Amino acid sequence: IADSLPSLEVCSIAIDSRSPDVLYAGTGDDQNPRPLQTVARSPDGGRTWTTGPRFTNQPVCALAVDPANSSRLFAGSSEGLFFSQDAGTSWNKIVAAPVTSIAFDNQGSLYAGVLNDDSSGSRNNILIRTSDGGSTWTNISLPDSPSASNSQTTWVSIVAYANTVSLTVSYQLNTSGQGSASLAKANPSLMDFYRSTDGGNTWSAPARVGEGHTPTQLYLDSASGNLYIAGDSLMVSTNQGMSWVSLSTKTNVLHTAVITGDMLLVGGDGGLEMVPLANSAVPRAIQQLPLGQFFSASLDSQNAVWAAGPAGLFGPVARKVTNPVGAVAALANSSDIFAAGNQAVYLSEDGGSQFSSGKVLADGELRAPFPPLVVDPVNPSSAFVAGTRLYHTTDAGQSWAALPVVDSDTTRVIIAIAMAPVQRTTLYAATACLPEIVLTSCPPVSLIWRSQNSGQTWTQTGSVSGYVNRLAVDPRQNNTVYAAVGGFPAGTSLSAGYVQGDLQQSINSGMTWTSIRTNLPNVPVNAVVIDPTSLPPLIVTPVPQPTFPGQPPTPPFGPGRFPVFNQPAQTLYVATDAGVFVTFNLGGGVGGGGNVAPNPQWTDISWGLPPVPITDISLRQPDGILLAATFGRGVYSISAKGLAAGIVVNSLSINVTLMKGTAVTTGVPLFNVTGSNTLGWRLNAYDSWLGIAEANGTLRPGGSGQAAVRVSAAGLQPGTHLGRLQLISGSFVQTVFVVAHVTEAPAQMTIFSGNNALGNVGAALPPLQVVVSGANQNPLNGVPVNFAIVSGGGSISSRTAFTNAAGIAGTVLTLPPNRATVQVLATVADLSVTFTATAVDAPALLQDSIVDGVTFNSYAPLAPGSIILITGQNLAQTTVFAPAGTLPLILATTRVWINTAAGEAALPLLSVSPTQVRALLPTDVSAGVYGLRVEAASIRSNEVQIYVAAFAPGILTQSGNGRGLGIFIKDDGSVVTASNPADRGSSVTFFATGLGPVNPPVGPGEPGAVEEPLNRTITMPRVFFDTYAGDVLYSGLAPGVAGRYQVTVRVPLLVSPATNISVSLLIEGFASNRVTIPVR
Repeated sequence: IADSLPSLEVCSIAIDSRSPDVLYAGTGDDQNPRPLQTVARSPDGGRTWTTGPRFTNQPVCALAVDPANSSRLFAGSSEGLFFSQDAGTSWNKIVAAPVTSIAFDNQGSLYAGVLNDDSSGSRNNILIRTSDGGSTWTNISLPDSPSASNSQTTWVSIVAYANTVSLTVSYQLNTSGQGSASLAKANPSLMDFYRSTDGGNTWSAPARVGEGHTPTQLYLDSASGNLYIAGDSLMVSTNQGMSWVSLSTKTNVLHTAVITGDMLLVGGDGGLEMVPLANSAVPRAIQQLPLGQFFSASLDSQNAVWAAGPAGLFGPVARKVTNPVGAVAALANSSDIFAAGNQAVYLSEDGGSQFSSGKVLADGELRAPFPPLVVDPVNPSSAFVAGTRLYHTTDAGQSWAALPVVDSDTTRVIIAIAMAPVQRTTLYAATACLPEIVLTSCPPVSLIWRSQNSGQTWTQTGSVSGYVNRLAVDPRQNNTVYAAVGGFPAGTSLSAGYVQGDLQQSINSGMTWTSIRTNLPNVPVNAVVIDPTSLPPLIVTPVPQPTFPGQPPTPPFGPGRFPVFNQPAQTLYVATDAGVFVTFNLGGGVGGGGNVAPNPQWTDISWGLPPVPITDISLRQPDGILLAATFGRGVYSISAKGLAAGIVVNSLSINVTLMKGTAVTTGVPLFNVTGSNTLGWRLNAYDSWLGIAEANGTLRPGGSGQAAVRVSAAGLQPGTHLGRLQLISGSFVQTVFVVAHVTEAPAQMTIFSGNNALGNVGAALPPLQVVVSGANQNPLNGVPVNFAIVSGGGSISSRTAFTNAAGIAGTVLTLPPNRATVQVLATVADLSVTFTATAVDAPALLQDSIVDGVTFNSYAPLAPGSIILITGQNLAQTTVFAPAGTLPLILATTRVWINTAAGEAALPLLSVSPTQVRALLPTDVSAGVYGLRVEAASIRSNEVQIYVAAFAPGILTQSGNGRGLGIFIKDDGSVVTASNPADRGSSVTFFATGLGPVNPPVGPGEPGAVEEPLNRTITMPRVFFDTYAGDVLYSGLAPGVAGRYQVTVRVPLLVSPATNISVSLLIEGFASNRVTIPVR
């Protein structure tokens, strides 16, 4: 009833007790999880289904409907507990801990079993309760188990009715030692039983009730009050858990149980079974469903099917091995059948009638969940099985020889092996660190190894990102090898399904790899098989040898003059999580014209297969039988004869992002890869939110086209939705997956960065960015924002950008080649903002454009404390003066940069204008040669060198040009002028620059101190009035003023009265400009 679902990986089911026809299915497989799981809903007993948005990256293995309100739904995964108040249309996380079970009582309380850390054996963090619908939760402590003082809880299963709450706690004792990690997952968990009769306030002491492989289930028969435990065996208690009795079943390793009529239906690794209730009738036979998780399938010499999986090895008639088996290999030319499990290798020499078993791998040797197996296709008595090394038998399993370790890293195991068909002494192996095996985190990388002597020595040739599931070697080219990167690295995996799947090809023995996934869906690729009958003929191009005058004639072709173009087999089949695909035109090859890259076009041939992961494929030629092993629905076969290239879809998966309530139109690219036939096609939609504009069409030979598909989010809630299209062409029925990322409708969009930017004409500006949020002010991810230039010209890098996790989307504006003001409009839904940017010319400096800003002497150096005057073009957008106080490092958009040994530093600024900038050299700059640039609107000028000396004194004048009357201040604060001359013997103060470092020092652009300690110059200058030296009373920074020194000096008595007495300053041999002062 669920084959219409995109995936049949179901981990939980819930029935609405108020409307029994309403079913919910939590998707995912807890043994082999995949990302983006959800809950599907059926309103009609499973006939039709609606898939909700993806809300967790882990399987939903706990599900419950509120018996008092059908709209309230709770779902649990290892990422937490999720709540829906609209029957699964939208979800919110309410508990962060991993959840294994959920149970309502009829008193308004909800219980959840969680897997918090309890490695110490304390059971204080594995059961929680809410009485207000999930708003608040209470942690319930359970009595410690005396046998679990060093254990970790693996599962909690709860049932509740009225005030009685019962639960089982599954746990594994912490172990250490080589090999224990690889067996941890295979080992059963111990189980304890607890019971409370007062709503969880007090509890019975824990009672050991058996073992089980998780997930396990505690089930309550509400009619009789009997309790059942589905574990490795079926247990029943008729007295509320005080004592337990084991019930006989044909099926072992149980995971679930449910009452149906007067029978108990149990399910486990071996399938389904009807068991009579206590004191009930004789059990009824049950028709087994087409179920079964398989990792490997093979055809024997009679073309009978053999399949290996967790439930054992199954043959054409019955199950032949009851222990878990991961690989099976049978050949057309032999009655021998090999199978490999985690602990043993199984062999039949009579076509499967009888199997013997033997332990091959050494005790404690680290190994994959199911060791890889390969059998020599020519000599069936020769086979290899792998742990960290290969074991080789040459006598059909009678004895095995241990070969050298392949990978010396003790955390890596062999996950795939392959034999080269044309040179069978050449073996390939892939090793990887599997986190669930070594119980530690490690990168998802597979190392590729090659042996040319049947495994006696190994050389690492390269590596592949992800986990290699299968290796395959071309039947003609030993150096051409394929790696299927998928979700089943030698068994189930808790991590491989979250790694990017791929199909890789190497033409140099694994040294370098190229992806040939092309149009395959973006899902794990679990197996690859090569059709050996698809080898193209060798193309030989004879090249004539040149002849020379005077030489006797030679044959037209000499030795080695036959360049050969050697192509690999052209037909490949791959097994993926989305079905089986084939390419008939792999392409590629090596030869006289060099290497040719492969470019396969894949065709979906999955029609008739259930929507479950395909774990393995096997091809028997020349019969043309193709087997497909599934993870959950058995093994299927199809005849590959007559399959030929037709219309392919590029790509078989389409991703779109749109807002809730909107619609977008996308296309399905179609290609007719035949060279002679016009082919028709039809496109159907499985889901109501997908619409087809033109459902039919034709393509001429070699032609291409596109079928328009309308994706509507009118009825979809925010989240990720998976839809499917069906393309029918000839005998092929292909599935195209449409992944729609629906975002919440935005409520607000604001400018995040880039507004009012200035830039050089033709330059690219920093990104113009907006932030988009919803009605709750939370940022929205994946929202498409449209950008458009509305005036001013220029170009933008992207007209549509999607918001990231922070709600930010942006585009890069390239300004026009002329001065202009540019406006860019950003829109989303009915929201809009406008950016303004200005295109300006770049600042330019002349080589002699920097001088002392006080003396204006272009021949004199600068010094610490000098004011420098910079002239040029486009130095600023306007004229701006620095305010009082500390000088800024930027005025308007202008900065001045000096390149020092310690890096670039910005100079304090006094004023800026389009043609002039006045800046201050800090007092701590050392003497030397420096590069200087001006930056305006984030655009930098050319660099000009400046020369800095220890001192470069300059005296400020009233004219501002460095000549004439200086700025002298009397003690009474008045300015010295011709009408207010200075008195001989009195003190006057003047201002200067370039007097070097001070003590205590100040930061760049900071004003002088206004109280002691004042910032005095380290070197005391001398001041001359004509030829007479005055007494210097103070030399240091002007108190409270930035960029000025202040010198107080006594006017010599010997100076003659005059209106133009010459004044100069001398410091360490560096002389200032000469100014005048009136003296009386």
